[in-house]
Amino acid sequence: MILHEELPDTPFGPHQRNVTVFADGQIDRSPCGSGTSTRLALLAEDGRLGSGEDLLHESVTGTVFTGRILPGGVTEVSGTAYRTGEHAFLADPYDPLGTGFLL
Repeated sequence: MILHEELPDTPFGPHQRNVTVFADGQIDRSPCGSGTSTRLALLAEDGRLGSGEDLLHESVTGTVFTGRILPGGVTEVSGTAYRTGEHAFLADPYDPLGTGFLL
């Protein structure tokens, strides 16, 4: 679920702040790439975001993504990411599914 707040437009286009809630009530620290793409599509559909304009999409933590609509309705999102952890996958030799499965 993405909740957003309208902020004063910038000279380059709309400015919004959002919070993305997912899974078991966790909150995303970033504006969320998928959410930013969704906001871009909705703003373009409403006529609030035109060619050459950018959406400044801010999270509740102050991190910012910038997004725009490219030809063909393709969205482009840019921002900065920070490494916050590491993960290691382990394979149990007794797992009957081994390295995975196909549907």
